[in-house]
Amino acid sequence: MNMKLLNRFFLLAAGAAALTACSDDDRPEVPGPGTVYDIVSFETSEGIVDPEGGAVALGECVLEGAISGGTFQNLYWTKSFSGYEDYLQNGVFNTWLFGTSDQSVRFGSYWSYSSMGDYWGGFVLSGTFSTSLDAYDFANQFTVWADKGANASSICAVGYVDTYSGGYAVPTMVLSSAREVGYCHLAPSALLVTYTPTAVSMDQFWFKVIVTGYLGQTEVGTVDCLLTDHGVTRSGWTKVDLSRLGKVDRLTFTIDSNDTGESGVNAPAYFGLDEIGFPKEEQ
Repeated sequence: MNMKLLNRFFLLAAGAAALTACSDDDRPEVPGPGTVYDIVSFETSEGIVDPEGGAVALGECVLEGAISGGTFQNLYWTKSFSGYEDYLQNGVFNTWLFGTSDQSVRFGSYWSYSSMGDYWGGFVLSGTFSTSLDAYDFANQFTVWADKGANASSICAVGYVDTYSGGYAVPTMVLSSAREVGYCHLAPSALLVTYTPTAVSMDQFWFKVIVTGYLGQTEVGTVDCLLTDHGVTRSGWTKVDLSRLGKVDRLTFTIDSNDTGESGVNAPAYFGLDEIGFPKEEQ
């Protein structure tokens, strides 16, 4: 397998997960005796493909919308895929948008269009990073709060969680066959860092990403990664140990926070994902 390899303001958060498993330590190439990983990190050299097997490339993208619209650079989203219209059902794109060259690891995305303009959820690819923004602005919805991708890569995935629309509007990674996922790296969105909570004071504010593993239709476990605690948001990438989930064929990424209202979590439901490690399987 060749594997080195976003807008609604309120959503219903997923339930709290069972275990916090974040690590500030960066991964070694071989973290323990006999452990070697296949890596997905979305780099061009990995041959990331679209649903028709075409090469994926970042570029300039135009999103329509009064609030979240604009022209964005270094982005790959639904309309970047030339054949996206062939995959629409009732005007909605709700399937995988990019994956590894052999399509053994695929990442889902959601898109629809209304009088409000373009709407997206799930995963897209971005090459935009910053740790110096100070204004909360949806022009930064595809910006990850880091200097670069995990371990200095140039591209990462950006997730936006929409539990209302369903399907791939919830950021989802699908495997062609069940296997263990050893770890991934998560980072905050620039929107999270520049956001001011409305339901709690800043010194009480917390925000986390919840990774849920599935085998078939059975949920096998969850892992939490706290990106904001007591109002302080981590900068850069956090390595998250996913090995406790065991073998899975699907991962979903949702969010939770104590900044909630009648419609669910108020905080912006964006995050960055990069460098996913799969322990190599014996041949």
